[in-house]
Amino acid sequence: MHDVGFRGILAITPVFTFLAAVAILILAAFGNSDVPTTIAMLLLAVGMLTPFILALHPSESGPNEYGPDSHEVPQ
Repeated sequence: MHDVGFRGILAITPVFTFLAAVAILILAAFGNSDVPTTIAMLLLAVGMLTPFILALHPSESGPNEYGPDSHEVPQ
């Protein structure tokens, strides 16, 4: 996460979105509205897509505190 310039806290985004979706679904079980179910499904989608989007993001160019640039060709 740090090699692409994002904070590491984004790595646990799926956990938070999953817990929020479960809480919404539990609350929706006691009601008659479909809106909480839709919101829960959207939260789950965001939680599942976040790691994939972050994994596709290119790393920062040049060496950093975690090591040399893995995309540079050694000469």
